[in-house]
Amino acid sequence: MRRQEQKTKKIIKAIILQYLLHI
Repeated sequence: MRRQEQKTKKIIKAIILQYLLHI
């Protein structure tokens, strides 16, 4: 469960970074 949570957090961080780069 912890591994999946870390993976989700990493994906969210990547999405946020892409969103900021797109602006």
